Amino acid sequence: MKVIGKKTQWEGRFLRASLLEYKDREGRVREWEIVERTSSDGVVIIAAITADSKLLLIRQYRPALDCHVIELPAGLIEVGESPLESCKRELVEETGYASDDVSTLSEGVISTGILAENWHAMLALDARPATAAQLRAYPPDETEDIEVMPLELHSAIEELSAMEQRGEKVDIRIYGIVELARRKMRTG
Repeated sequence: MKVIGKKTQWEGRFLRASLLEYKDREGRVREWEIVERTSSDGVVIIAAITADSKLLLIRQYRPALDCHVIELPAGLIEVGESPLESCKRELVEETGYASDDVSTLSEGVISTGILAENWHAMLALDARPATAAQLRAYPPDETEDIEVMPLELHSAIEELSAMEQRGEKVDIRIYGIVELARRKMRTG
């Protein structure tokens, strides 16, 4: 199996929809629709934990769903930027917190049937309010409507489940990434 061609169907400011042609295991040519970012080197998603064991979540309006969603801070890796640099920048931009203790939890893909991008799950420990200089360097994105929601790390999963029961939308990735963070914190 191998991709043998790609045609752009539509391109906007941030996304491109393409039609791939590939050969299946019997040699037949098939087509598959994908979506790609036009100017990014992937995505970071951040489990940020404060010194007093609070998990920093955000509640953000998502136009595609026409509602607010509880999420981990996340964002695009700018071209030429490392996941570590992106993590530090996005943490300040989305939460107003900063961390010098940042590491990778995992790297991989999501929504493999449609998206062509790599995701980097990051752990930011000892998150603290950003300095005035950090806030000036990485101001919030004016197009984002974000509320920071610190939850106790030890009870975050239960609190999120209760929020879901009340009708809140919760990004399902939180559950797995929080577990990865807990494991890394236990093993050092």
